[in-house]
Amino acid sequence: MTAFIGVKDSDKPLAVPVAQNLVALGFRIIATKGTHAHLSAAGVPCEKVNKVSEGRPHCVDRMLDGDVHLVVNTTAGTASIKDSFSLRRTALMRGLPYYTTMSAARAVADAIARLKAGSISVCSLQEYQHG
Repeated sequence: MTAFIGVKDSDKPLAVPVAQNLVALGFRIIATKGTHAHLSAAGVPCEKVNKVSEGRPHCVDRMLDGDVHLVVNTTAGTASIKDSFSLRRTALMRGLPYYTTMSAARAVADAIARLKAGSISVCSLQEYQHG
């Protein structure tokens, strides 16, 4: 399984524990240049991939090739928002989970970890409130 991570500068520190968690769960990480540099500096193994605006092969190509299974993408600025359009569209068309906030990315990484550990249970809201 491969996760693509491309986040705005202010989210880079928050991306480190998410990426570490995903790696621990068996994911390979591919990341855009700035995110790759930040994750690598923090010791997270990852592969660099181009943004759409940086030319081919780029992250959307990897998604189209079936090489991406989860997307974490936060944006800031016009170019980044323009790139994210093709990411969102491709994720939607391919049925890929796509997270646009670091809180959602953290929550999904935690949920995957709990699911793999077999510690997720389901109950009604009423049971939860009284349990």
